[in-house]
Amino acid sequence: MLVLNTVIAFIVLVLFEPVESIINGELEQWNRHGYLVKIFSREPNSNIVTSCSGSIISASLVLTAPNCIRNATTHERFGEVAVNVPTFRVPRTLRAEILNVTDAWALLKIVKLPVKDLCPPNPAPVRVSQLNVRVSLTKSSMETIDHSSLTERDCWITAFATTYHASTFLHQHDVRKIQLEKLKPSYDNMNTGAIVYKAAIVSNRTACWDDAGAALTCHTNAFGDVQVGIFHSLSLGIYESAGEVNDDETTTSARSMDQCSRAVSMNFALIANDIRLIRAIERNDLPAFVDVYDKCNFKYAENIGKN
Repeated sequence: MLVLNTVIAFIVLVLFEPVESIINGELEQWNRHGYLVKIFSREPNSNIVTSCSGSIISASLVLTAPNCIRNATTHERFGEVAVNVPTFRVPRTLRAEILNVTDAWALLKIVKLPVKDLCPPNPAPVRVSQLNVRVSLTKSSMETIDHSSLTERDCWITAFATTYHASTFLHQHDVRKIQLEKLKPSYDNMNTGAIVYKAAIVSNRTACWDDAGAALTCHTNAFGDVQVGIFHSLSLGIYESAGEVNDDETTTSARSMDQCSRAVSMNFALIANDIRLIRAIERNDLPAFVDVYDKCNFKYAENIGKN
């Protein structure tokens, strides 16, 4: 099991890479989207901490993007990973174990969170990101969502608001929500095994690099609001793709933010219908997963044929 001797020291005593998060989204409060977490990681023998986003999917499982926990070039897993969760009193940072990694998603395990905090009484919102599954004590089954139907669905991404100083990101509680334009299949990422959909960026409302791992949520008839994907990357305009970025007397963070603000689309890896994820949940945390779905009252709708 991956162990961090002192999680807070891991984050505080090393250097953050610049943090670039959602730009121009609708302001929300973290406690209204309690499934949203911050993920911090660093490579072995490195003093640089990178930051990402993720979502709580059970009392001890967190879902994020693969590039949040491994080197994009070598695919070597990072040596240390920590997850900052909202405990709905004071956020806390927990050590994390890397369980599984695919081209579409990465699954982390943390110390078990209190189910009463994740599934509060109505009208408080649940603090777990729901997947398109039916659960029992012996197995879980994924109920198919037609990917093509997502192009007609109401979908959004929620992640942390931009902070212009990386050291303040740990204490950022404000989040931003972006209602997405129509999702469409993307054919720009054929070198990955993930199924990628994209949404055009309108009025400069976009996620940025450190929102990688944030949940793509869509409203479906069968499940209500369900996580169907994970934010992976941005598609830049023709000039940015060619490396034409204005860098005269600007910081790395400012240049990165400038790139994000001029991106043309957001790219999401779909997780809906990925049986590998269900099998990973079954192997690592099925009882707790079932318990959360019961306590949070995630009820599978009868009109399954209209997903």
